[in-house]
Amino acid sequence: MLRLSRSLLISLFLSTFLTSIPSFAQNDRGTVAGVVTDATGAILPGARVELDPSGETGITNLQGLFT
Repeated sequence: MLRLSRSLLISLFLSTFLTSIPSFAQNDRGTVAGVVTDATGAILPGARVELDPSGETGITNLQGLFT
């Protein structure tokens, strides 16, 4: 009986550990998307968008959209 319980505990531990591995592989990167407009609501094509504090930049397309 002790042997069965030990193997059951080991199996439970391994299954829990192995199912949590994908969460360790995630990085901190994501996607930011939106539209840039001025105070009147008009779209701003070619606007420079900067992510702070990383400093990554992008430019809006003809519809004012960026990703």
